[in-house]
Amino acid sequence: MALDDRRFFDELKQAVAQTAAERLGIHKPLDGWSVNDIRDFQADLEAQCRSTVSEKWFYTHFKNAHPRLPRIDVLNLLAEYVGEKNYDAFVFSRGGMAVSASPDVAPVHYPASRRLVSPWRFIALAVAVLLGVAGFMYINQDTAPRVVFVDAYTRDELQSRSLMITVNRHQYSDFSSVKLRPGDSITVDAPLYKQRRFVAPEQRTDSVIIELYPDDYALMLTYFSRSKTDDIERRRAQLLEAIHPEARIFQSHPEYEGIELLNREEFIDRLLLPIQSLQNLDVQHIEYRDKQIFRLQFTQNVSK
Repeated sequence: MALDDRRFFDELKQAVAQTAAERLGIHKPLDGWSVNDIRDFQADLEAQCRSTVSEKWFYTHFKNAHPRLPRIDVLNLLAEYVGEKNYDAFVFSRGGMAVSASPDVAPVHYPASRRLVSPWRFIALAVAVLLGVAGFMYINQDTAPRVVFVDAYTRDELQSRSLMITVNRHQYSDFSSVKLRPGDSITVDAPLYKQRRFVAPEQRTDSVIIELYPDDYALMLTYFSRSKTDDIERRRAQLLEAIHPEARIFQSHPEYEGIELLNREEFIDRLLLPIQSLQNLDVQHIEYRDKQIFRLQFTQNVSK
């Protein structure tokens, strides 16, 4: 690979990392991405550009310095993801020469003698353009893609009514009536799933599939509150590892219209008491700090 090729590809990688940070909140170098980060990127790339790269390709070209430049179609895909028309346009915007001849640009030949062109041709062309624009606006004025939320592992569809969805800083508990527009910034929160951020695709599409990944710690707390164990100390050690020492834990009491604040030790003791005073715990909201639960809000479902 030539030095210029390597330089421009490295710049493209940096642009991809920056775009992923803005869209998905992944603030890490590409070679430090986790498996979940890669999967989130694959899903976002598919949503934005209708194509994606494999996990093997990511490890080959992004996590390692492969000696050969990727195929031009993949370079074009990544350039589109960072906002350029194609890879040639990306390279040109950074002072380089095109990697391959662009089919969209043709040389202009001026004839030796020029004939006068009838003004009616220009009028007809202008009318055609205006009609095309008007038709496009009419077709798209009330159309919006259907957004489908699925479990990333089971592929089961999730009901939007069970999610808290923020679109351009406006929250919706029922997403069925929301008309998603290109470029909208969306954040999805679900009690047992990791928070997901993405940007609505610019291309017109009938539906957008958004994968949500289960939150392992939230599932662990739910399981502990619904099961018994003889190894209390092992379960306590797991909870101490999962919960931040300065965690703020809130238990909602809808029947009293109140809320109770617990520290880490109080919460663990209640969860592990033989009488299981926190049976059937339902996680309402969860936040992390240093990969540990830092803020937790839950309620006890007495109907189960």
